[in-house]
Amino acid sequence: RSRLEVGKVASSVGLSRTPARIEHAGPTLGQHSQQVLSGLLGLCDEEITELVIAGAIE
Repeated sequence: RSRLEVGKVASSVGLSRTPARIEHAGPTLGQHSQQVLSGLLGLCDEEITELVIAGAIE
């Protein structure tokens, strides 16, 4: 699989005394899928594996 690399976007808000900083990029595609599917939706590992095999999630 190839990975898509996305650059950071500068903040559109300019503050004179407390300048905005971007400390890190957002999560990668699929980075939190396991936690969301199991923790919030209650899917078991087997169900999540089936979704990965089917290509529905990464």
